[in-house]
Amino acid sequence: MDSAYRLPEEFFTEWFLVRRVQPSDGEAIFAGWATDPQVTKYLTWRPHTDLSQTQEAAERSNREWEGGSTFPAVICRRDVPSELVGRIDARLVGPRVSYGWLVRKDHWGQGVATEVVHWAIDHALSHPMIYRTEAACDVMNVASARVMEKAGKRCFGGIFSIQTCRTNQGTLSCTPKFAETVSGSTAGRLHGRSFRP
Repeated sequence: MDSAYRLPEEFFTEWFLVRRVQPSDGEAIFAGWATDPQVTKYLTWRPHTDLSQTQEAAERSNREWEGGSTFPAVICRRDVPSELVGRIDARLVGPRVSYGWLVRKDHWGQGVATEVVHWAIDHALSHPMIYRTEAACDVMNVASARVMEKAGKRCFGGIFSIQTCRTNQGTLSCTPKFAETVSGSTAGRLHGRSFRP
């Protein structure tokens, strides 16, 4: 029988090193994005106000990896591996992998998420037990929606559904122009899915 899917503890894309979150990453995460209200605007958690919050989150991320169903990883520049520029989380849910990501504000618009998400999707869909990858974002988060749109079109033509979500900005009710309505769902959260052919 095939082994369960796992994101590698470390991998390289063309421009980035992506590696498992370590407890020692707490200070860099706190300084890089955990306190930034613009980076955390569309996330399910509020900006951190104390380093201890971020330290606990880094320790929890490390424990989650050990559990084998959630794989939190930091994104670093290949040429400066000590510089954390973002994060990606891969969550294993049966035969599918669900992704979430964020990028440090000073690296917005540089293709960080697009490059790392493409690699992660390709890796997951190469595993014989994974048949679908997906991601969700607040519909007001245009940058993440664009990453999802590129990932979906690149792999399998872009299939999106809409559901309600609650972020720290409240419940939303708008419909993105490139989403398909799915029976029984309401506007507010954009999901992108990729299927293995």
